Amino acid sequence: GMKSEFTANHKPPKGLLSSFAADIFQVDFTLWTKIAGLASLFCGILCPMIYVHLTMPPLLLFVAGPFYLAMFAFTNVFCRVLPRLQNCHAKLRSQFHDRLIEAVNSGAAARARNGQERRLSVVHARAMNNYAQTCFLAHFVGSQWLLIRLAVCFSAVYAAVALMGVTNPRAFDEGSLGLALLFCVLVLQSLDASVEPFLGTQAELVVVDRLRSRCAGPSEAAAVLPDDPEAESFTVKLCLDSTGSSSLFTIAGGSTGYDDINGTTLPLHVLDTKGQVLFEASEDGEVLVATSLVSDCGFFSAGGEEEEASRGIEPGEHVIAVNGVTGSAARMAQELVEACAAKAVTDVASDGKVWLRIRGGWLKEGARLQVTSLCVSYPNGNGRDAVHGLNFNIKARCTVGIVGAPGSGKSALFLAMLRILEPRQGRIRLDGVDTAGLGLHLLRSVVGLVPQEPLLFQGTLRFNLDPQNEHPEASLLKKLHALGLGRLVGDATCLTREVTGDGRDLSTGERQLLSLARMVLRQPPVLLVDSWPSALDLRSQDAALGAAFSDLTRSTILVASRQPEVLARCNQVIVLE
Repeated sequence: GMKSEFTANHKPPKGLLSSFAADIFQVDFTLWTKIAGLASLFCGILCPMIYVHLTMPPLLLFVAGPFYLAMFAFTNVFCRVLPRLQNCHAKLRSQFHDRLIEAVNSGAAARARNGQERRLSVVHARAMNNYAQTCFLAHFVGSQWLLIRLAVCFSAVYAAVALMGVTNPRAFDEGSLGLALLFCVLVLQSLDASVEPFLGTQAELVVVDRLRSRCAGPSEAAAVLPDDPEAESFTVKLCLDSTGSSSLFTIAGGSTGYDDINGTTLPLHVLDTKGQVLFEASEDGEVLVATSLVSDCGFFSAGGEEEEASRGIEPGEHVIAVNGVTGSAARMAQELVEACAAKAVTDVASDGKVWLRIRGGWLKEGARLQVTSLCVSYPNGNGRDAVHGLNFNIKARCTVGIVGAPGSGKSALFLAMLRILEPRQGRIRLDGVDTAGLGLHLLRSVVGLVPQEPLLFQGTLRFNLDPQNEHPEASLLKKLHALGLGRLVGDATCLTREVTGDGRDLSTGERQLLSLARMVLRQPPVLLVDSWPSALDLRSQDAALGAAFSDLTRSTILVASRQPEVLARCNQVIVLE
């Protein structure tokens, strides 16, 4: 596993995966070419010097030995200091880029505040100066420092060869002495050309050292454990044919007024063409529950990226969304019937399929959350607990506000629930199951996170919303409209719009809402919102609140926020001191 440094006062590093991918690319495609070039240059230096020492008397080895040792010592010092300079340069370069982006994006705000523009200019100038100094030291001063010392030492060796030839001319013939002196001159002249490839190779070795340090830390727990309980959320597609699609399903009971022979109104049911009950409404009327006949009807095929490896619907599992319609069994049943009808085929996704979101397993009824004597500390927190002795119980499908001053442990609590930080003490249980005994893949599939800083990926807008391709385009567009992102929904091709790195072409509020929309579509049993989107006006925020909470009725939501509008919609509030 990669080791990422978390502290109580610092945020996790940005771009860790992209940096890791760039380092791997350098090692695989760049390092070996530079090493090969450096090896050829060393051979060009080593072979002539071997000839010189074989030609000259053995006394030369004793005279030149101290200078060779000095050259080795200088090179060793340089190799130990250069990685530190380059790492410092990389950090300051990142800070400089952040300051530059901040200056571009917040210039108007700085001018609006009296006296702030001057202070910001000083901060940006200091960041630029630090960046320039480390760049000059790492790329120019360091190489010249090493080159001068190597040249002085090798000049002493050259002088020793010349003095031996002059003082004892009979020890060897003129041709051998002339060739030895020529080799010394060529080696001395090639030092300048040899230092630059050496610097490039040393920089690549810094990358190797960085990869080793990231991978040297303890690995995460196992992704899958043999005794993991069953808990699945997946998408099933109903493939429509061109004939008879209008009579695939019908609705009986519930609001339709369908009665049995005793005159009792039946719960809502979804029937197939043979009159068999495939789905029935749950007791709370929020989801459709699959009956024992659903697996034999043959209508459904699993969807998503890994369509062949997935399975169909099993009896007892819940349909929590139909084409993006959630929160009401009656509306989902109506959507299922109308989507299959010939009059509504044009409203279905272009691939002619109806998309059903299924939840099964031990959390299909919702997640009851229990935290007992929880203590969490950051690896570099100097032994201080970010969360100490925390206890609370949350009922399934409740919305809970987490309130606390900065540094009170809200983010640490969420990281512990995802086991990004392992609890030092205490237990976190989901419906009675200890999360410490779950595989990480299962845990992180049932617990979703909306981070403080919205995370967007390089790719299309659709990929950022639905990476596994588990939702129809109509559902994605509907969610974007509901969350107040109508500006992004310009035409039918808006989902193919490319999102630049980190979403810099979008506002902060839009990035926050896109990150929230991803979780609304995913419908996890537990959703953690680490700071509710705040870069919104009151009207947009109220619309986003209503849309998100109405679609996540089957989820247990923990939202860290101090905004009264958000806390007013919560069932309970937990205050962290």
